[in-house]
Amino acid sequence: MRTVLRRAVVCMLLLGTTVVHAQERKITVDTRQEVTLVQLFRQVEASSDYLFNYKDQDVADIRVSVKVADASIQEVMDLALARTSLTYTVKGRHVIIGQSAARSAGTPPRTDSRPVALTGRVTDEKGMPFVGVTVIQEGTTNGCVTDADGNYRISVPVGASVSFSYIGYKTQRTHVGVQTRVDIRLEPSDISLETVVVTALGIKKAEKSLGYSLQQVNSDAFDKVKTDNPINALNGKVAGLTVNTRAGILEDPPIKLRGETPIYVINGTPVTYYRGVSSDDIESITVLKGPQAAVLYGSRGANGAILITTKTGDDIGEKTEITLNSSTMFTAGYLTLPEQQSIYGTGDFGQYSYLDGKGGGVYDGLWTWGPKLDQKDPTTPSGYFETVQYNSPIDPKTGKRIPTPFVSHKDNFRNFLQQGLTTSNNVSISHKFKEGSFRISLNQLYRRGQTPNTDLKRFGVNMAANYNITRKLHINASMIYNYTYSKNRPWSGYGNSHPYYNILVYMGANNDIRDLRNYWEEGQEGYAQRNWNHVWFNNPWFVAEEYTRPYSEPELIASASLDYDITDDLNFMVKAATDSKHQNQEECKPYAWVGNDRGLYSVGSDRRVDVNLDAMLSYKKRFGEFDLDAMLGVSLFNYQRNYLFSTTEGGLQQPDLYNLSNSQNTPSTTSKIERRRMAGAYGSVTLGYRDAFYLSFTGRNDWSSTLNKNNRSFFYPSVAFSALITEAVKLPKAVSFWKVRASWAKVGFDQSTVYMLQDTYSFNTYWDGNAAFTPPTTIINPNIKPYFTSSFEVGTDLRFFGSRLRFDFSYYRTYDEGQIQKVDINQSSGYEEMLTNGNDYRREGYELMVGATPIKTKDWKWDISFNWFQTRKYLDKIYNGAYNYNNLKVGDRADALYESVWQRDPQGNFIVFENNGRPIEDPFKRVIGYAGADWEFGISSTLRYRNWSLSFDIAGRVGGVIRSDLNARMIEAGTHKLTAAPERELDWTKTPSYIPSNAVVVVDGDIEYDDHGNVLYDTRGYAPSTTPVYFKSWIGYMGKLNGPYTMGYNLFKGDFIKLRTMSVGYDFSDLLSGSRIFKGLELSVIGTNLLIWKKLDNEDPDAAYKNFSYPTERMIGFNLTLKL
Repeated sequence: MRTVLRRAVVCMLLLGTTVVHAQERKITVDTRQEVTLVQLFRQVEASSDYLFNYKDQDVADIRVSVKVADASIQEVMDLALARTSLTYTVKGRHVIIGQSAARSAGTPPRTDSRPVALTGRVTDEKGMPFVGVTVIQEGTTNGCVTDADGNYRISVPVGASVSFSYIGYKTQRTHVGVQTRVDIRLEPSDISLETVVVTALGIKKAEKSLGYSLQQVNSDAFDKVKTDNPINALNGKVAGLTVNTRAGILEDPPIKLRGETPIYVINGTPVTYYRGVSSDDIESITVLKGPQAAVLYGSRGANGAILITTKTGDDIGEKTEITLNSSTMFTAGYLTLPEQQSIYGTGDFGQYSYLDGKGGGVYDGLWTWGPKLDQKDPTTPSGYFETVQYNSPIDPKTGKRIPTPFVSHKDNFRNFLQQGLTTSNNVSISHKFKEGSFRISLNQLYRRGQTPNTDLKRFGVNMAANYNITRKLHINASMIYNYTYSKNRPWSGYGNSHPYYNILVYMGANNDIRDLRNYWEEGQEGYAQRNWNHVWFNNPWFVAEEYTRPYSEPELIASASLDYDITDDLNFMVKAATDSKHQNQEECKPYAWVGNDRGLYSVGSDRRVDVNLDAMLSYKKRFGEFDLDAMLGVSLFNYQRNYLFSTTEGGLQQPDLYNLSNSQNTPSTTSKIERRRMAGAYGSVTLGYRDAFYLSFTGRNDWSSTLNKNNRSFFYPSVAFSALITEAVKLPKAVSFWKVRASWAKVGFDQSTVYMLQDTYSFNTYWDGNAAFTPPTTIINPNIKPYFTSSFEVGTDLRFFGSRLRFDFSYYRTYDEGQIQKVDINQSSGYEEMLTNGNDYRREGYELMVGATPIKTKDWKWDISFNWFQTRKYLDKIYNGAYNYNNLKVGDRADALYESVWQRDPQGNFIVFENNGRPIEDPFKRVIGYAGADWEFGISSTLRYRNWSLSFDIAGRVGGVIRSDLNARMIEAGTHKLTAAPERELDWTKTPSYIPSNAVVVVDGDIEYDDHGNVLYDTRGYAPSTTPVYFKSWIGYMGKLNGPYTMGYNLFKGDFIKLRTMSVGYDFSDLLSGSRIFKGLELSVIGTNLLIWKKLDNEDPDAAYKNFSYPTERMIGFNLTLKL
């Protein structure tokens, strides 16, 4: 009955989940010539489920020749060991090799004839039960294998030596004395030549055979410190990967891999983005760098791939395991919090008196260049300078407002923010049985935003299952369903829809944000705001509470595959996968919006469905010292999108009724339908020799619907080579491992924009009751072809002292040829630009990863890793031989920022007009810096002492510049700290009186430029300027929005170093070793965004965001993991 129920559960799960496991089968081996015994063992392991355990000295220099077909393991071993002094024991899947009794009679350690029943429990490095560990009395074949709970029992003589071994882990030994119980904890070995990694299409390959760079981040990076976006955990951990982490809710970080946007793949399914995956469900994230690694994904993988693999129930042994993980984090201050000056208040020229908040009073309309705050005045009732303000009480006799103290409120922004909170909970159940395994998890995430009335809720289920229908036929399936909801998605960007705009930029410190909490004018609820300004700005509380943007998104990522072992070496697999998401967004702008806007309501629906179909034939065979791994496949990718958006026009008829029928005028509607299809055929061949040299070839041909019929088919190949020097050449003992690699790939790219080549008119507006259409301004080259990316990469992996010291280095150079883009053309053609195969670009970079284990003892272990990388992109060729493209010239870095600047003399002083003192703008745009960093780095460290652990991650960038709209706006408005200089009081005379010390005028000479801005000659002479200006005007020039740019005002260096995460944990699992219910317990104190050193004022440079960004919260909390 239990078996029937179990199979029923698996069949249900296969509607949604993952991995393949073959059953035992007969063995066919043909060495064709004498090979080493170790090579024979590897052939058997490659064609069966058996694993061999042996001592190196026992099998050294033994060569055998074996040829059998459809034989049992016993038949193979009898033949192989017939002429040796070795014997074997088969324990389940483990074949234990040892010396025969005759050979070892003179060598075993001295033992007492009395047998001891030795028992105990073997755990892994996390303290979890370790199933399948080989326990053997050394020098004999007497042994056993640990059960599902890690327990073992073996009868051995007193004085015997017992070893505990498992592939990929260090062998532990113990000498038997009078004790009857020995518990063992196995640690991973520092180096394993058989390490398997996930590559393109989810195919697993031995890392040693790969000729290109990849990096894998395992579940440890995601288990403790949680955010609402798991990709943030990669920040600083992967060389070549830039993650611009942002603090806002549903603000996905821009991600660049070697300077370009990669594809995201979840359990082998390409997806649009990755937001729906729970951190607790992630087994690993593998970053495939460059087109060499992702060529089998077609043009979608031209810029590399980020492969997310979720956990399955396949690695727990034949048992059931329940895991609960709970994480809670609170805001504990802010890493970056913009600060206003609180010395001067609202107004202009040092004056302010409120009348209507529309400019009818004394400078009561906009700026914060008003009187000084907190000035004592003994003539007033309060003892401070007083003036009429928005909240001044009205004198019942005169009907006029009574002046109130003009004092500062220093913490307005902080008093507006609410404490953030993030909770994450996950419960999973895994079960493995003879025919397969399954895992189900439920996850929940809640995030309370820093802006009042904002939040994020997420609920999801992750299911994975595999089942061996027969010995040859296997089915696997996975499903991730996720529902994301926010009652109010925060606005991101510049404008009075952003609460921070209404506080930070323009609201003077004389206004108290707490007083504005009551945001309705008495008796005019729903129709009029209570605020200090009624022309430009909304009450921040009004925006937070009344302006809402509901958001919801269900997402389904599912795949199923069926594979059949045609022979022991030949396998056929078919797979279907889908990524389906449906975004629903609303915008509810209240009737009382500032400026008589009368509100707005809009609703949008965006449904996207991707379907991927693959069929693959794979062949793996060993021929003596050669290995062959070949694959042929076909694929079909289908994309469809249905978009619908409707909005009111002319405002709302009635307040608080958010419905299209409440529109003043006829609502407008926009709809969009997109369809895209790509078919592909691909193949790969990998040849291996002596487990040391590997040569791989891949090729793919795609047919894309987004290109013209004559050009929609394109082919692209790749080749890769790797060599294990340590397997081929005898090196000094200090060198544990040395691998060199090289690869080249060419990948075609069709441009993912649907209908890009369609020449259409655009609907504009109504004209005299008729629809108006605008003809296109872009002409399309009918011969557009796919553009190609060619990449070359070399690298090496070098490890010393048993892998205690590790180095991995890569250099790559990539050419992007004929990118599809718009280029300027002669407007006499009737068009402004042409879409064609345009410029060529070159990318190159260096990546270095260094790892070390400085301390490793019985109780202590310290692992530390460092990664460094530099990425550059250059403009190599401009279409049609033009001199420049968007100011860029051939040889320029593509991220060079050409912007307006002020003219300066050789000493850096600003050159001004003599008549008005205004700085003179350079007639040509100049490079003010680069958007990208000069280089980036990351440091990760884990220190363990017995059951204690301490981990932290540091990351940073050096070089690059950031243009800051926030600082520019605050300078213009008078709220920035730089504007609180005493010189501002010179403006109060309303006569220009400030003479900048760094301003000069031209007294003689001249300057001449060529057509491109190059200086032909400059004979100018200078003298200090004596022309006075307003201080407000001068500092406004320095911080001018959108330039000209001045370092330290509206332009900043992008350098920073950040302590991203830290955790301190204790593993209580040892205390639960006697429990039948509880198998593991770990509690950790965790934190994220803890410290930063930076040069950017008021913002977090990590976001690299020109527009307004949300303050970065410092989060501290705890994480609890319990296993049953």
